[in-house]
Amino acid sequence: MGIRKYFICPRAGILYVCMALFLTMTTGGHSAVMPDYQVLSAIDNNVAAPTDVALDSLENVYVAESSQNRVQKFTSDGTYVSSLTGLAKPICVFVDSSDKIYVCNKDTGSVAVYDAAMSLLYKLGWQDGVVDGEFIQPNDVVVNAAGTAYVVDKTANVVKMYNADGTYAGDFSPVDGGGAAVAFTSPTSITIQPGTGNIVILDHPVLPGKSGNVIYVFGSNGVLISAFDKSGTLVGDLHLSQHLTVDSEERIYVTDSFQNVTLVYDIINGAYLGDVFDINDRVRTPLGITIGSSNRLYVTSLNSGKVKVFSILSGSSVSPGDCNGDGTVDAGDISALVLEIFDGDGSLPADAPGGTFAGDPVGSDANSDGVVDAGDISCAVLLIFNGPGACQ
Repeated sequence: MGIRKYFICPRAGILYVCMALFLTMTTGGHSAVMPDYQVLSAIDNNVAAPTDVALDSLENVYVAESSQNRVQKFTSDGTYVSSLTGLAKPICVFVDSSDKIYVCNKDTGSVAVYDAAMSLLYKLGWQDGVVDGEFIQPNDVVVNAAGTAYVVDKTANVVKMYNADGTYAGDFSPVDGGGAAVAFTSPTSITIQPGTGNIVILDHPVLPGKSGNVIYVFGSNGVLISAFDKSGTLVGDLHLSQHLTVDSEERIYVTDSFQNVTLVYDIINGAYLGDVFDINDRVRTPLGITIGSSNRLYVTSLNSGKVKVFSILSGSSVSPGDCNGDGTVDAGDISALVLEIFDGDGSLPADAPGGTFAGDPVGSDANSDGVVDAGDISCAVLLIFNGPGACQ
């Protein structure tokens, strides 16, 4: 049975009451949680219309800019280092564990591979480094621990595989549990889950009356583990999904360029966990996304010319709804929550408490949607009467 709740919708740009239906699921004891996060300084030094972002082994940041035909390199704190220029509409970038740089060029239908010094090594599928046309639209690329590169060709509806030397290794041909082929329709993004090696792909099948947004999780052997259809119009649904990444805590992060947020899901059961966004400086058409071992999440904001940076916190000792931080979710948290909403010190869980409120803003985010607002009041009531998890 679902829980229907009303709350102030944080992604609309204005405050209005919206309604969402959350389905309760049996998860066999597993439950990823929406992480706490902090907004860090954006990378915006001479950045123009970024389309994708990647990290090397030192967590230097590589930003693809299709309109400028370049990939810029920055340190983790946003200091400019160097540029790879003369590209042909680069729409994706990836750096593997040996710091080889993979760049998807839309206009030439190629994925070029460079060494750490940004010297061209070869293009996937071609050993002379000159011939183009291997792909129709290479939209994303990822490389596994063995050095195999997987390239999503959005227009050809295929994922191609390449050996560590760039030679073609065949198409990725996944099957479901019964051995039937799983076909793609306009796939846009691919990533590999840390630890497991599972392959996660974002696809866009044609669905009646709505935009298709399906997340597939495959084993490294290509056998389907799970598929989550997140298409819809309710909070927690995807409208115009673009790229995805996965963290070490079994959470999937997906950019949505219609809603201008990053949505977070449990990789095991597909449950919607919440959104990552900066209420004071919203992303405008988010596309590329990645997360590093330092748990910094990078999101490209195409129309504001910057890469937004978020610190994903490993967890909180404060339970949702425990707004006054006393270890118990009870009636006292309602009054503390009201004070936090009107306190004037900010509406994000990461904001420091001040003024009339001395509790913990993290606990104030009872519904774990990344913003403290009126919706948390009804959620807190559910938690008081129905216990932990009643509102998530």
